[in-house]
Amino acid sequence: MWRFALISVAAFSAVALGASENIDKVNGSIRIEGSRTVGDLSTVNGSIDVGEGTRAEDLETVNGSIQLKPHVVAGSVETVNGSVSVGADAQVVESAETVNGRITLDKRSQVGGHLETVNGDLLLDEARVDGQLRTVNGDITVGTASRLRPCRSSRNC
Repeated sequence: MWRFALISVAAFSAVALGASENIDKVNGSIRIEGSRTVGDLSTVNGSIDVGEGTRAEDLETVNGSIQLKPHVVAGSVETVNGSVSVGADAQVVESAETVNGRITLDKRSQVGGHLETVNGDLLLDEARVDGQLRTVNGDITVGTASRLRPCRSSRNC
């Protein structure tokens, strides 16, 4: 009986994490491993770490960093107090924003909208951005082979 209950719980957990449902937390980090499809990921006090090959909708945290591993596709990325790191060959369909933190784009990563931080640096290493780069108190470094494209619509700018 216990074995059946344990197997049922494990199967339900695997299905839930593989589905495109939203994950919301108040205190604690969110970590998605492997190639999965998920909905919105949101936490107040914790970081968000999205594993290689994952597809996710909007990612939001107040006090924590957001890290996208290589080959991730995310709708948008936003944090208040934390950095944003977009891995190689990863894509943010809309914009990436933070108030207090650095935004780093690795090789061949793409952002379809703007990159914005108030207190932090913007670092692009062979990356593409289809919107504006904005910072108030920070440096902007656009590495060799990075591409900046004009805004396609006011939604992205």
